[in-house]
Amino acid sequence: MLKQIKIKNFAIVDEITVQFGTGFNVITGETGVGKSLLVDALNVVLGDRAYRDVIREGSEFAWVEAEFLVSSDQIKRNLQDWDGPLTGLITLTREIRSQGASKVWINGVPATVQQLKTVGDVLVDLHGQHEHQFLLNEDHHIDFLDAFAETEAEQEVVRTTFKNLQMLENRLRTIEMDQTQFREKFQLFQFQLKEIDEVEPVTDELENLDQERRVLENAQRLNELASEINELTPTITGRVGKILQFLAELGEFDKEADGYLPEIEAASVSLNAVAEWAEIFQQKTQADPERLELIHQRITRLRHLCQKYNRSLAEVLSYREELKFWLRQASETQPDKDGLRRQIVDARVAFSKSAEKLSQKRTLAAQELSRQIIEKLQRLGIPHAQFDVRVTQDEQADGAVEIQHKQFVGDHSG
Repeated sequence: MLKQIKIKNFAIVDEITVQFGTGFNVITGETGVGKSLLVDALNVVLGDRAYRDVIREGSEFAWVEAEFLVSSDQIKRNLQDWDGPLTGLITLTREIRSQGASKVWINGVPATVQQLKTVGDVLVDLHGQHEHQFLLNEDHHIDFLDAFAETEAEQEVVRTTFKNLQMLENRLRTIEMDQTQFREKFQLFQFQLKEIDEVEPVTDELENLDQERRVLENAQRLNELASEINELTPTITGRVGKILQFLAELGEFDKEADGYLPEIEAASVSLNAVAEWAEIFQQKTQADPERLELIHQRITRLRHLCQKYNRSLAEVLSYREELKFWLRQASETQPDKDGLRRQIVDARVAFSKSAEKLSQKRTLAAQELSRQIIEKLQRLGIPHAQFDVRVTQDEQADGAVEIQHKQFVGDHSG
């Protein structure tokens, strides 16, 4: 939901802030100039092409910022490609300058125009005359209805029961899989697990080895730097000691001198600590060609493993756990297909009930949504407006949902 938009130096606008309330908001006017500028500014902050002629005459830049309130679930579903921080409040900011490139921020984090457009496509349903087609996309209609009906709890039950049904059906398909294919897959996974285990990768190993490699490759220079610190520190600490002595004497005549004593004493302590650290660092940082060669070999082996499986090291480790789980499950699976089929029947009943409950809530909400929208349109001067929201079920012979001995299409969304 658009919460607020701030505009500065945009076209004829000096500075304006427009706040929106919860639910349906309408902006009216006679000429359309102000409304068009508002839409144009919203277009710009959503990632549309921005021209310098939108900058107000006499200004060096135009600036637009829009704030949106969104649900966490919506963020997770639709903004997976955005790596920056995302919370319930998302702020999009764009600055167009008369000189230089425009600047973009998402929640205060610098971003690209393409990232701004990607996020904006999710946040805004419709603005202008069919410029933003999100509202017209039938794939999203069920999301609008669910948001109105507040079906989060029912959707969660549907997702859980559907996931359980899928898991059981997948297990049955695994059991019924052609034995040759199953054996080939089993052997392949065994080989892959053995291959990964032989390398024995460890979490963050590549990063740690690379850091050690850099130290060893620069051991001589690092040792020299630490040695220089060790040689310089006694002289400096001695002079700092003299400064402390002189300040103490001066303090007998001017108390302001005493105010510097704690800082100088702290500096002396820090210098001694640095000297101790440099001595330890110098002792442990020694050239070790044999160790360096082993590290190079280990890095090469790990990178070869990652390249072969087209995964990062962390992903290879995760894949190893997946292989272990699959092989363990495959070894422990008992061919009790009859018992598994009974579980599938029970799971389908549970899923069907949850889907039916969700469908009933959506149907009631659809009627209420239609009524409210017609009422709002009539209040806007459209007395004969018609708006009809319908919830339908598609029959399918092998559908996952069974209601009154009829089967319907069903998935994790209901």
